[in-house]
Amino acid sequence: MSRGYKVGIALFVVAATRCFGCTYATPKVHAPERSAQLSKHRLELTEVTVVNNGVEVPKEIAAYVHEATQEILEDAAPPHPGSRAAKMSVHVDLKDEQNYPAIVGAHDGCGAVPLLVAAPAGVKLESAKLSVDVAVETDGKRLRGHGEAEKEGSLYVDARRRALAVALDRALADATKGG
Repeated sequence: MSRGYKVGIALFVVAATRCFGCTYATPKVHAPERSAQLSKHRLELTEVTVVNNGVEVPKEIAAYVHEATQEILEDAAPPHPGSRAAKMSVHVDLKDEQNYPAIVGAHDGCGAVPLLVAAPAGVKLESAKLSVDVAVETDGKRLRGHGEAEKEGSLYVDARRRALAVALDRALADATKGG
């Protein structure tokens, strides 16, 4: 194989991933750090409810969303010694999810091959749209907020987790407006 051919293939792969876009990380939730109402508290997740357009989801999906929510919030507001707990409940509505290789593969199996070949480069393989409602109890006050997000995901970070992080950030920012 000639050197020019190898360079051409490499350039094609880079161009293809640029066209499809790439996703490598979960966005960080920042709202607790910005809010005077929550800055001295650790977020203690007391309840997570998950529905899909108002319909209960399978236990595996609910467990995944609960675990992802816990991890995202721990990254956002790591527990500090001596900090008080702000009790938080979260309601997640999974509105829409798309799996691009499955969609393309349903019509033409070969159409999914470029997506799967580019997957290790971080090409976007799925999308998720969801909304989050949070209720946080701290110092005798009940803060409520709402957030929505639509994100794409890859082999490295799934779309549902990325959308959940952004929606949580927006919901916490909404809950602490003016604080």
